[in-house]
Amino acid sequence: MTNVLTSNLQKKRVITNDGIELGTLNNLTADLNTGKLGFFIVTPSDGKATEEDTYEVDAEGNYYIPVDQIGSITEHIMVKEDSQ
Repeated sequence: MTNVLTSNLQKKRVITNDGIELGTLNNLTADLNTGKLGFFIVTPSDGKATEEDTYEVDAEGNYYIPVDQIGSITEHIMVKEDSQ
C-alpha cells in the first residue's frame, strides 16, 4: 500500500470488492510500539453493525476491518472480501 495522509481518509466511503458499501471510515488503530496499522474502524452505512456481520464489531456498532484486508485506496477504500 502506498503512503496516504490520514487527513485524506477521513469520512471516505468503504466498499467491498463486490461493490457493497460498508460505511465510512471513522478511525484507525495502530500499534504504538511498531507503528503498524491494525484496523480500519468503519461506521456502517445502514446503522449499527451486528455480531452476525462478517467483521469484528465494537460496542458502538462499528466494524473493525484488519488493515491486511484493505485492497486499495482511491476515491473510496476497497475491502478484499475474499480474504475473510
